[in-house]
Amino acid sequence: EEEELAAPELEYALDVMRCMRRREVFYLPAPDFLDLQPELNARMRSVLTGWLGEVRRKYRLRKETLFLSVSIVDRYLSRVLVPRNRFQLVGVTALLIASKLEEIHAPGLADLEYVTQHSCSVRDIMASEALMLAALEYEVAAPTAAH
Repeated sequence: EEEELAAPELEYALDVMRCMRRREVFYLPAPDFLDLQPELNARMRSVLTGWLGEVRRKYRLRKETLFLSVSIVDRYLSRVLVPRNRFQLVGVTALLIASKLEEIHAPGLADLEYVTQHSCSVRDIMASEALMLAALEYEVAAPTAAH
Protein backbone atom coordinates (compact mmCIF):
# COMPACT_ATOMS: atom_id res chain seq x y z
CA GLU A 1 0.00 0.00 0.00
CA GLU A 2 2.86 2.44 0.78
CA GLU A 3 4.49 1.60 -2.56
CA GLU A 4 1.28 2.56 -4.37
CA LEU A 5 1.40 6.01 -2.74
CA ALA A 6 5.08 6.53 -3.48
CA ALA A 7 4.80 6.03 -7.25
CA PRO A 8 2.34 8.90 -7.97
CA GLU A 9 4.28 11.23 -5.68
CA LEU A 10 7.51 10.34 -7.45
CA GLU A 11 5.94 10.88 -10.85
CA TYR A 12 4.65 14.29 -9.73
CA ALA A 13 8.08 15.26 -8.39
CA LEU A 14 9.72 14.23 -11.66
CA ASP A 15 7.20 16.32 -13.63
CA VAL A 16 7.98 19.33 -11.44
CA MET A 17 11.71 18.87 -11.93
CA ARG A 18 11.32 18.54 -15.71
CA CYS A 19 9.28 21.73 -15.82
CA MET A 20 11.82 23.59 -13.66
CA ARG A 21 14.68 22.50 -15.92
CA ARG A 22 12.84 23.71 -19.02
CA ARG A 23 12.17 27.09 -17.41
CA GLU A 24 15.66 27.42 -15.92
CA VAL A 25 17.05 29.12 -19.04
CA PHE A 26 14.36 31.80 -18.83
CA TYR A 27 15.57 32.82 -15.36
CA LEU A 28 19.30 33.09 -16.06
CA PRO A 29 20.83 36.56 -15.65
CA ALA A 30 22.67 38.13 -18.55
CA PRO A 31 26.15 36.53 -18.71
CA ASP A 32 27.80 39.94 -18.41
CA PHE A 33 25.37 41.49 -15.92
CA LEU A 34 28.14 42.92 -13.71
CA ASP A 35 29.78 44.54 -16.73
CA LEU A 36 26.52 46.43 -17.22
CA GLN A 37 26.90 48.02 -13.76
CA PRO A 38 29.44 50.88 -13.81
CA GLU A 39 29.41 51.33 -10.00
CA LEU A 40 29.43 47.65 -8.98
CA ASN A 41 31.90 44.78 -9.29
CA ALA A 42 32.28 41.08 -8.46
CA ARG A 43 33.81 41.81 -5.05
CA MET A 44 30.80 43.93 -4.05
CA ARG A 45 28.46 41.17 -5.19
CA SER A 46 30.44 38.70 -3.09
CA VAL A 47 30.20 40.96 -0.03
CA LEU A 48 26.44 41.37 -0.56
CA THR A 49 25.99 37.61 -0.97
CA GLY A 50 27.96 36.97 2.23
CA TRP A 51 25.86 39.52 4.09
CA LEU A 52 22.65 37.90 2.80
CA GLY A 53 23.99 34.58 4.12
CA GLU A 54 24.50 36.15 7.55
CA VAL A 55 20.95 37.52 7.52
CA ARG A 56 19.69 34.08 6.49
CA ARG A 57 21.42 32.53 9.50
CA LYS A 58 20.25 35.25 11.89
CA TYR A 59 16.61 34.70 10.96
CA ARG A 60 16.98 30.94 10.39
CA LEU A 61 15.77 31.15 6.83
CA ARG A 62 15.94 28.25 4.40
CA LYS A 63 18.91 27.94 2.06
CA GLU A 64 16.43 28.10 -0.82
CA THR A 65 15.62 31.65 0.30
CA LEU A 66 19.27 32.68 0.03
CA PHE A 67 19.72 31.07 -3.39
CA LEU A 68 16.54 32.68 -4.71
CA SER A 69 17.59 36.06 -3.27
CA VAL A 70 20.89 35.93 -5.16
CA SER A 71 19.09 34.86 -8.33
CA ILE A 72 16.73 37.82 -8.00
CA VAL A 73 19.63 40.23 -7.40
CA ASP A 74 21.53 38.96 -10.44
CA ARG A 75 18.50 39.09 -12.72
CA TYR A 76 17.63 42.59 -11.48
CA LEU A 77 21.20 43.74 -12.17
CA SER A 78 20.77 42.37 -15.70
CA ARG A 79 17.94 44.84 -16.29
CA VAL A 80 18.44 47.92 -14.10
CA LEU A 81 21.42 50.17 -13.38
CA VAL A 82 21.99 50.21 -9.63
CA PRO A 83 24.07 52.89 -7.91
CA ARG A 84 26.51 51.64 -5.30
CA ASN A 85 24.63 53.38 -2.49
CA ARG A 86 21.46 51.38 -3.33
CA PHE A 87 23.09 47.96 -3.65
CA GLN A 88 22.27 46.81 -0.10
CA LEU A 89 18.69 47.95 -0.68
CA VAL A 90 18.54 45.70 -3.76
CA GLY A 91 19.86 42.78 -1.69
CA VAL A 92 17.51 43.22 1.25
CA THR A 93 14.56 43.68 -1.12
CA ALA A 94 15.46 40.49 -2.99
CA LEU A 95 15.61 38.70 0.38
CA LEU A 96 12.15 40.01 1.24
CA ILE A 97 10.70 38.77 -2.05
CA ALA A 98 12.42 35.38 -1.77
CA SER A 99 11.27 35.04 1.85
CA LYS A 100 7.67 35.60 0.85
CA LEU A 101 7.98 32.73 -1.62
CA GLU A 102 10.07 30.27 0.38
CA GLU A 103 9.33 30.87 4.06
CA ILE A 104 6.36 30.14 6.27
CA HIS A 105 7.29 33.12 8.47
CA ALA A 106 9.15 35.73 6.44
CA PRO A 107 11.08 38.45 8.28
CA GLY A 108 9.07 41.64 8.67
CA LEU A 109 9.96 44.96 7.11
CA ALA A 110 11.11 46.33 10.48
CA ASP A 111 13.45 43.34 10.86
CA LEU A 112 14.93 44.00 7.44
CA GLU A 113 15.36 47.69 8.22
CA TYR A 114 17.14 46.67 11.43
CA VAL A 115 19.60 44.29 9.72
CA THR A 116 20.65 47.12 7.40
CA GLN A 117 21.39 49.20 10.50
CA HIS A 118 18.56 51.49 9.36
CA SER A 119 20.37 52.42 6.13
CA CYS A 120 17.31 51.08 4.27
CA SER A 121 14.00 52.32 5.65
CA VAL A 122 10.76 50.37 5.58
CA ARG A 123 9.51 52.87 3.00
CA ASP A 124 12.63 52.36 0.85
CA ILE A 125 12.25 48.57 0.98
CA MET A 126 8.56 48.73 0.06
CA ALA A 127 9.22 51.07 -2.87
CA SER A 128 12.15 48.95 -4.02
CA GLU A 129 10.01 45.80 -3.88
CA ALA A 130 7.47 47.32 -6.27
CA LEU A 131 10.22 48.48 -8.66
CA MET A 132 12.02 45.14 -8.52
CA LEU A 133 8.89 43.09 -9.16
CA ALA A 134 7.96 45.32 -12.11
CA ALA A 135 11.50 45.14 -13.57
CA LEU A 136 11.40 41.34 -13.33
CA GLU A 137 7.84 41.28 -14.69
CA TYR A 138 6.83 39.43 -11.50
CA GLU A 139 8.80 36.38 -12.68
CA VAL A 140 10.61 35.69 -9.41
CA ALA A 141 9.96 32.02 -8.58
CA ALA A 142 13.08 30.79 -10.37
CA PRO A 143 14.60 27.33 -10.07
CA THR A 144 17.98 27.51 -8.31
CA ALA A 145 20.76 25.13 -7.32
CA ALA A 146 18.98 24.70 -3.97
CA HIS A 147 15.96 23.16 -5.69
